[in-house]
Amino acid sequence: AYEARQEEREAAQTEREAIVEARREAERLMAAVKVELKAAYEARQEEREAAQTEREAIVEARREAERLMAAAKLELKAAYEARQEAADAREAVQRSQQAVEAQVDAAKAEVD
Repeated sequence: AYEARQEEREAAQTEREAIVEARREAERLMAAVKVELKAAYEARQEEREAAQTEREAIVEARREAERLMAAAKLELKAAYEARQEAADAREAVQRSQQAVEAQVDAAKAEVD
């Protein structure tokens, strides 16, 4: 009976030691899981921040493109207006020249 109780005590002690070791292993695993979860969260956060930065860069590039397009439109309009003014000036010079020629012709006709 003594030996049986001794064996039971040893078995119970072995079982307690196994439970303690299993608990320690579970704690190590939980700590490792926490580290992995934290790393995954941080990686996801960095991805979100990078995506946000990329979206902001795209928006800024779009705004810059719109500003450049507006400036180009203004320059084209100014160039068109300048070309039109030059054409109007050429026509005015041509009319003036024709008027002078007509006056010269009229003066010659009077002299003759």
